Amino acid sequence: MFGGVLPMRAVPTSCPAAASDGDEGYPGTVDVDRRYNPGCYLAIGANPTAERSWAYRDADAFGAAEWRLGEDNALVATVEARHFDATYVVGGDLVAMRATLYRRAGAEALARWNRGLHVAAALVVEPRDTQP
Repeated sequence: MFGGVLPMRAVPTSCPAAASDGDEGYPGTVDVDRRYNPGCYLAIGANPTAERSWAYRDADAFGAAEWRLGEDNALVATVEARHFDATYVVGGDLVAMRATLYRRAGAEALARWNRGLHVAAALVVEPRDTQP
């Protein structure tokens, strides 16, 4: 189920950029701090030099949640996956959740940003097999 488009809040304010947010030069991170419903989300870091604007969903409407980084994997040379775990209430039930963030690796994302392109990441949120 598609959950909507979310903003990346940590993106450079200019293009080109040397680096951003201390995350290995990656120009944009997704705020994994909300109680997202299960589903797939697209996170966009809008490049200020590009013409297209995005209609973002208000991520603050989800409410806060505490996520813990579970592991990092490199899927291919330019794409990585980060797994986060949290426990919070969904539909009245306490559920253990896993969020997997798929994004371009730092140098590739920065190079695309510096070419004037938006950066994007996919966030997949689902219940974990192990419940609290």
